[in-house]
Amino acid sequence: MGLPIGALAGIGRGESAASALDARSPELVMPVIPADQIYRGGETAIFTWTVGDLHPGSAATAQVRCVLVDGVARDSLAAPLVSGPVQWVWTVPELNSGLCFLTVAVIDSFGNRTDATTSRFSILSSTTGVTPSLADGPAALRTPYPNPFNPATRVAWALAAPGTVRLVLYDARGRLVRTLAEGPREAGEYETTWNGTDDRGRRVAAGTYLLRLRWRGASGQAERTTRVVMVP
Repeated sequence: MGLPIGALAGIGRGESAASALDARSPELVMPVIPADQIYRGGETAIFTWTVGDLHPGSAATAQVRCVLVDGVARDSLAAPLVSGPVQWVWTVPELNSGLCFLTVAVIDSFGNRTDATTSRFSILSSTTGVTPSLADGPAALRTPYPNPFNPATRVAWALAAPGTVRLVLYDARGRLVRTLAEGPREAGEYETTWNGTDDRGRRVAAGTYLLRLRWRGASGQAERTTRVVMVP
């Protein structure tokens, strides 16, 4: 699954239609999406934004939300509008694009409108880049996906030659959290799932963790590291 987007960014700009009752545009606060955010096809993304300053007479309101992929609306949904936090649970389509945005338009019954767009994010199909590259040595470790994650993430790794491996997780203070794989392995591709628990089965705190793969074989040894973020 994909990870929730809780932080809030700037307020969208609005244009007001003439009205004797209400000429004020609704307030719209959009989420911050990290510049390197990647969603995988088939995952669930949760977008959250906040709407405010609705006139009491704006009972018949409308909201249009959509995800733009390469400038084209890929998915959209119109729904009744309420003041306060709004959440959209979105199923990520199976496609590849590095030019994606969430755009939201809020229109009240007096014709006042506010539009806002998030920063750019990427979408990769669930089968893209699953196999780590072994061009740089006998062992490869891919960035886990989804990342950030909750409740679980998948870690793809590969060996060009047989050997002994140890795939472990450390917290931000360098303390061992979980051993995900250990022992002899043949050459090949592997995938391991981490469900956010330590070696005792206890759920760990949200935060950034270091993932380290160590390999030792007849031709030498190698070490690869990457980071993974668990969100609340």
